Amino acid sequence: MKKIILLSIIILCIFLLNKTFVFACQPIPNNYYKYLTLEQTISSSTNIVISERTQNRQASPEGFPVTSQYDWIEMNITQTLKGNLGVNNKIKIKTSDACGYGSNFSDGFGESGKKYLIFLGNKDGDDLWLPVAGSNYERGLRQYEIAKENIVGLNITVNNLKNKINNGDVNNVDSNYLIEGRTYTIKELNANTSATPRKFFTEAYIVYVDKLLPCPPGTEGICAPPAPPYIIISDENKRSSYTQSDTDASVRLGSYSVDSFNLGSKYRFETSISSSKQIDGTSRNEFILVSVSNLDGSDISTNTSTSPVSNNPPEKKSIFMRFLDWFISLF
Repeated sequence: MKKIILLSIIILCIFLLNKTFVFACQPIPNNYYKYLTLEQTISSSTNIVISERTQNRQASPEGFPVTSQYDWIEMNITQTLKGNLGVNNKIKIKTSDACGYGSNFSDGFGESGKKYLIFLGNKDGDDLWLPVAGSNYERGLRQYEIAKENIVGLNITVNNLKNKINNGDVNNVDSNYLIEGRTYTIKELNANTSATPRKFFTEAYIVYVDKLLPCPPGTEGICAPPAPPYIIISDENKRSSYTQSDTDASVRLGSYSVDSFNLGSKYRFETSISSSKQIDGTSRNEFILVSVSNLDGSDISTNTSTSPVSNNPPEKKSIFMRFLDWFISLF
């Protein structure tokens, strides 16, 4: 009997050793990577080039899930802004990840017939170029599309950027390096320069909740209608004055109720952000709330509740009682 059991175990082990197992890919945790700014990416790049796609190799998962369609993409360099790769030089950049957290180039950007600004880091053991990477899970920016010598997403031309790199003046690049759909701090979001509304995530504290006061009775037509409700969120759980700093943002709530939030609590916000010129010539970002959740991903109460509609006419009150009701509502 023991021999039969031992033989069965040996056969099972042989079967398992020859069996290919596929495990489900796990999503990237929030804030797993910290993304470098444009200036930090430029400084940390080994090479910065303009290139166009020439060919690619189909990903070969070999029984293990990958998150990209290709192993690598071959790019032909048409201009070098930093480094010594020259021109008409073909390089291969790594795109696929074996079910890991995205640390390589995306295979979706290399559309044939288009040119791209690419920030290169170092090569891997297979002689494939990787993106810029810092310490402690820091990742640099990867690529931008080029359209008529302008860098899409950056308020600068290719030649102007090259001159700034050559002159060592990359701290004042008028940039819009934020990538839609990623998580940033309020301070980083306040650096947005794009007038096109884009959606970003941030995790911030509630430091102020706007409690709108109703107009006093009898002032209809004279009292200005209340502004849309808003909250002020901040990277830090404090607010020393009524003057907002670069770590604060005023967020319009839309259909969300101010009663959904607790002062001093931290939430994960998805906001639509766009920059606009003010009368005094300065630019200011407008934040509009798209969605909000607790830090653990659970939902919070969202919409303002409404009272049931009654067909009975409202009870008429004297001016004194209306004023008294208004005065009580202030507390």
